[in-house]
Amino acid sequence: MVSDLDTCGTSSASPGDQLGHLTRMLSTFERESCGPFASAKRRDNARQRARRTQDLFEFCRRTYGPHFFDTMPPTDGLLGFLTGLYGRNLIVSTVRHYLIDIRFFCSYAADSSEREASVTEAKLRHLKRACMYQMNQMRGDVHAHRAEIRAAKSKFPRMIEAFAREPTLGVMFRLQGLLSGYMSILTGHRRCVLINMTAVEVGRAGTTQDRFRVISVKHNKTAAFFGEAKVTLSPVEYTWMTDIISHRSVVSEYAFCTAQGNRCMVLLSHFRVAWRRLGLPERLDFMMIRDSIITHAHVRQSRRQRECLARALCHNMQTALRYYVADQTDDLARTSSLPGARAPAPGHAEGRGRSRSKGQCQECPYTETLNHILQSCARTHDVRCVRHNRVVRLVCKKLHRGEYTTLIEPIVPCLKSHIKPDIIVHRTERLVVMDITVVAGHRLKESWDLKIRKYGSEDSLEAMRSWWGSEMEIDHLPVVISGRGVNFGPSGRGLRRLGFSTRDIMDICLCAVQGSLNIYDTYMRGN
Repeated sequence: MVSDLDTCGTSSASPGDQLGHLTRMLSTFERESCGPFASAKRRDNARQRARRTQDLFEFCRRTYGPHFFDTMPPTDGLLGFLTGLYGRNLIVSTVRHYLIDIRFFCSYAADSSEREASVTEAKLRHLKRACMYQMNQMRGDVHAHRAEIRAAKSKFPRMIEAFAREPTLGVMFRLQGLLSGYMSILTGHRRCVLINMTAVEVGRAGTTQDRFRVISVKHNKTAAFFGEAKVTLSPVEYTWMTDIISHRSVVSEYAFCTAQGNRCMVLLSHFRVAWRRLGLPERLDFMMIRDSIITHAHVRQSRRQRECLARALCHNMQTALRYYVADQTDDLARTSSLPGARAPAPGHAEGRGRSRSKGQCQECPYTETLNHILQSCARTHDVRCVRHNRVVRLVCKKLHRGEYTTLIEPIVPCLKSHIKPDIIVHRTERLVVMDITVVAGHRLKESWDLKIRKYGSEDSLEAMRSWWGSEMEIDHLPVVISGRGVNFGPSGRGLRRLGFSTRDIMDICLCAVQGSLNIYDTYMRGN
């Protein structure tokens, strides 16, 4: 039903697009909300407030057209918008934030000199009253939600108290699963950061000015490039961590351990078992959490904020775009997409009636591009391994012809983990470490540098000399080839120094191309 106020203030003026005018007012509203000397947190809050308010006006434009303020009943427009929010499974406190932000903007815009005549003061004030009415209606739901939050917050401390009284292994594994998932959501770090975290590092955690504790984990996947991984916890969260370590009956140097006190390599299983009891998907894993955090940052945050997040997650922005961000831009997808890759495989995705957005991969929620199919798609993982192994075997075959001593994929202990190069070649008084990688064409130089840094670090050199049992000179030769058969120049020159002919190098590149064709064929057949 449309009230009398819903039709008041209708203007006969017809501007080009009222959304553009409201967007300009929102920009001014955002700046004035920050103030002249705003902190980063206050600026971020103002940006989110403007973004949430703009979501309402974008919905109204889609529903009522470009002149929506002339035709929109404010009450009906707000109710339709709230229905969409509840359809996205947003919690009641988030919906309440939307209403608060819209109400503040309506108060600001009604008295603003920047407001055009088509955006009437009467409708703005009516929209404000509609927001206040909806907030009063959901007051009971908000109180119930807050009670649920308080009960949930007290559940974990009660589990720790029960664990202190009876430190059984089952409860310890459940606590480790819950805490590892919680820390992964807080920080977005890889699983190896949690697995390698030691009790000593937890005890030596630094303290910030606001009394948060920062745990520095030395051993992680990208320690050679980005240093220690930082895990920041509030005082309460840090107490959870220390209580679990102090109360457990297992003696271990690791924060997350097995029944024997070793590193908990099955932490993902504990995580899934514990979080499945909370109603979360069974297949949830640490990488999915990391992907969602980075994708959200890519869509919502500025470049400077994304750079800060990349440093906190111990990778660079190129790595984030390459491996973690789920949504690419339309231009990037257009330049690299396959003409035939948009047709669904028989009996798969759209062929079985499941909805799939245009240009989306048939297997995973990523843009369907040639680089995605050849390098990262879940469906082509096994056949990508086959491509890599065939190139390794071909290189070894040609090395045996030169009477070199070769070791394939040796496991070399390094610090508290290990390194595993594809091939180690022994020639006279030298070792040549060869690691073969088939990458996208634009990542040849980046992949070369990554391999050199990985196997050229002091820890890696010392580990290989200790493993070999003598002080030998060690050379590094990454064999970097693109999926389309382009050999990186320094790799080719290094292979020639080992006695490879031009024909040999062409054979290696051809092997990579054949593997890529097999990958594409596997993807299109839906195997």
